[in-house]
Amino acid sequence: MITVHDNEKYRHTHFDTVDDLLQAEVPSCNADQLHEIMHNFNGRPNWFGIGRNSSDVLNAVRYGWKEGYEKARVLVDTFEVPRLQGVRRRKKRGAFGNELDIHRVYSGNLDTAWTTTYRETSTSIGSHSATVVVELATSSGVEASAAFWRGAAATMLVDMLQQSGRNVRVIGLNTATHVYKTDPREMKNCQSVILKDYLQPLDMDLLMTCTSVGFNRTLMFKAKMVGTHEVYSGLGHPVLNFLPEHLQDGSRMIRVENIWSRSEAERKLAQVVQEMEK
Repeated sequence: MITVHDNEKYRHTHFDTVDDLLQAEVPSCNADQLHEIMHNFNGRPNWFGIGRNSSDVLNAVRYGWKEGYEKARVLVDTFEVPRLQGVRRRKKRGAFGNELDIHRVYSGNLDTAWTTTYRETSTSIGSHSATVVVELATSSGVEASAAFWRGAAATMLVDMLQQSGRNVRVIGLNTATHVYKTDPREMKNCQSVILKDYLQPLDMDLLMTCTSVGFNRTLMFKAKMVGTHEVYSGLGHPVLNFLPEHLQDGSRMIRVENIWSRSEAERKLAQVVQEMEK
């Protein structure tokens, strides 16, 4: 499903799934622009990062980018990042609970006959649910080889959170100004897509694809063109650190923004571990 939220400060177009974005129709006023982004940069591997053209990116969106994930896995495994402490299940006995031990009832131990199962953290950690927001907006001067680190950091971060027992949602977000010809230039325009919802299994190959600069420079560019507003040829100027209120659901929000190097990726993962343990 596609949802559009409009107000005086920003316009937010949200896609519930990547498939919704793939199937979305682009109006005739933006058809030439869509053709340009899908074809004019073909043959430039450091633009897309996945293969040499937009078709290679779209193929990876459908089937995953195994080579990208394996490369990221090898690189991130060499990071010196503390392990994220896990969330464990505990059982507590009492006079009330979820499971009844009939043998304790027969023994007269009614005050400990019931068992309640709950989650606790092995250190002092907040919510057990987390939303990772990957800010995909990327300036045209950033090469795919540099942007690879953002995707690697985001993918490994999600894996780390899940391995620790947390319930994770992943959102791809692109925010820019000067996008539509009918809007004030300073108005923010946001496009978001759920890359992984809370109850969905984690597909590492696919997540690596959808956090890549190639995904941004094909499908997230397309996301700007969905609707009735005509876009400027430059598709706007990237804006970071802006989160539409409709994406906030009370979970722990973790942002992954401009990460263009190994050191920045390593520092981001270490920072998240430190913040999650506060």
